[in-house]
Amino acid sequence: MRMWIGAFAFAIALAGCADPANGDPGFIAPGRDGGDTDDSNMPDNCGVCEHGECAEANCQCEAGWQGASCAEPLTSCRAILVADPAAPNGVYTIDPDGVGGNDEFAVYCDQTTDGGGWMKILQYKDQPYTPTRNAAGTIATPTVSDFAKLADARINAVHGNVREYRLNGSLSEKKLFLAVDDTLEFDDTKLGWGMAGHDVTFCLATDYAGCTATVALSGIAVIDSLKMVSMPVGETDNACDRYFTDWYSADNTNRIPGCYPDQVSGKRCVSAGWY
Repeated sequence: MRMWIGAFAFAIALAGCADPANGDPGFIAPGRDGGDTDDSNMPDNCGVCEHGECAEANCQCEAGWQGASCAEPLTSCRAILVADPAAPNGVYTIDPDGVGGNDEFAVYCDQTTDGGGWMKILQYKDQPYTPTRNAAGTIATPTVSDFAKLADARINAVHGNVREYRLNGSLSEKKLFLAVDDTLEFDDTKLGWGMAGHDVTFCLATDYAGCTATVALSGIAVIDSLKMVSMPVGETDNACDRYFTDWYSADNTNRIPGCYPDQVSGKRCVSAGWY
C-alpha cells in the first residue's frame, strides 16, 4: 500500500485486523451506533432523558415524569401513583394543567397512607392557624418546623380533578391532604382527628349558611361517605367548602365551637382553596 506525505511516497504493510467478538471490548453489534451497551441491535435514539434513563430506543422515566424525554411532570400525586403504583412517598413536581399552562410546582405526596395519592397542602405544629390564600413556609417536605401551606391558586389548579379530602391531626401536628378522585361529588370524605381526648367540633358545608350540622369528636374518629353537593371549579367564596375547628371570640375568652363567617375574629379555619 502506498501513501503520500508531502512530496514523498512510501509503502506500508497493514496487518490483518480481526473484528472483536461479542463481549470483547469495542464490540459493536450490527446496526448499533457504538453508543449502546447491550446487544439488542437497536440504535440509541433517546436523545436527552431529563428525568430518566435511556433504555433501548426510549427514555424510561422516573416516577412522576412523562414524555419522550421525561421532561413533563404528571398532574397530581394521584396521577403519579396510577402511572407507577410503586412510587414512594416524597417530593414530586406536578403540573395540573399540563405543558404550556401555568408553571409546574413541587408538592409532597403521601403514596402509602389510605391508598396513597394524597397531596399535602397544609401542615403546622403547635402554632395558631391564620387563614391565608397565599403560600406560607415550605410545604413540599416530609415534615415542617413552621406553619406551611400551599397557595390557594395552586390548590385550585388541582381542585378541578379533586373530589376527595382527608383531614387528620393531633395536638402537636396537623396535616391537610388533598387527593384526586374521579367522582363528581364529595362522596368519600374522611375526617380523622386524634386530639388526645380533647373535643373537636367541625363541619362541612357548601356555604356558611348551610353549616348547621356539626360533629363533635373526642379522640380518634372517622366519617366515611359524607355526601356533599357537587361544586364546579370557579365558584366564589360564598360556595366555599371549609373545615373548622375551634373558634374564640374577639377577646379570646369565649370558646364557641362551630362554624362562622370570615368577619368573626379569632376563628380557626382550614380552607380547601375555593376562592
